[in-house]
Amino acid sequence: MWTKTFAILSIFMATTGQAEDMTFYITGNGGNCWGCEWAEAQGEITADTPARFAAFADGSGHYGAIAFDSTGGDPVAAMALGRLIRERGWSTDRRELGTPSGADPARDTRCRNACLLAFMGGVGRDIDPNISLTVVGAGASPWISPEVLEYTLEMGISAEVLTIAANVPLGQAYDFDVADHEPLGLDNTKRSTDDWHLEPYKEGLVLATTQRYGPNDGVPFTLFCRVEDPRLHVLVVEPGDHSRSIYPNGPLLDVASGPQFYIKRSEPHRLGPDDIDFIRQDETSLTASLKIPETLVIEGGEDLSFTPNLARVYGPVLNFTIPLPPASWIASVRQNCI
Repeated sequence: MWTKTFAILSIFMATTGQAEDMTFYITGNGGNCWGCEWAEAQGEITADTPARFAAFADGSGHYGAIAFDSTGGDPVAAMALGRLIRERGWSTDRRELGTPSGADPARDTRCRNACLLAFMGGVGRDIDPNISLTVVGAGASPWISPEVLEYTLEMGISAEVLTIAANVPLGQAYDFDVADHEPLGLDNTKRSTDDWHLEPYKEGLVLATTQRYGPNDGVPFTLFCRVEDPRLHVLVVEPGDHSRSIYPNGPLLDVASGPQFYIKRSEPHRLGPDDIDFIRQDETSLTASLKIPETLVIEGGEDLSFTPNLARVYGPVLNFTIPLPPASWIASVRQNCI
């Protein structure tokens, strides 16, 4: 049944003229900034691609975003690749790409057919407004199956994507309109944040919320203070396999040339070693507990940002912006430290 379901799509993708198997490498734009370096994936998705990606991720030490240049390939392998990307907490991009050296001008890229399935795996999915995801019509059956539907919903993507793909006339191309990227869940860079709410904890109160990429993807935030340390703390938990992420802990912050972390509103406030309770990473999550600097007055009802000032510190948990709850709620937490 599975082979029959994908027969038309597999035959079509095998004849698109892209013969080389997908390869992975690190590139960048030469800058020293967050996002100035990323991974690229070029070529046809084959049965070997998921294992190649796992080996690449293990050996590169990279963590962050991966951009595709692919006309498609094996849809079963594409879904396996997408699940690996999701499990490792990586994001997917559609943008002009660089080169392995990062020295040559960017070029236009493609992400077609089965590549769309792999793209769905990104925890964050960012699509340049000038570049679209494309489906070339291959009949309805490749897109309408329980396995593909289950995967699409698992990735937090609207099932309408499959309906659109299934209705593309044979041999014709359809570019997903930029206006549809966010409603369909293809681009989730515009995150939403749930309403803050007070929760009892131990003998005190904490404030909690979840920032969401999509219906099934969320990053919990907790604001609290401790009886022994009345400063406001923020606890962030980023799901996914972060065991290979690169996150320096306390002592490295003493090194002048090392990473600098900031919490900021309009003006940045540098965090020192005493401002970081811990940063823990493992196969299920990355958890950071940070203290708000005493020099930063928190009034409530404003955005609070936390960012690293180093290009090679990877991971979205150390680069976030959240809207704070009202000042009166923060005052309630301060009066009821845990």
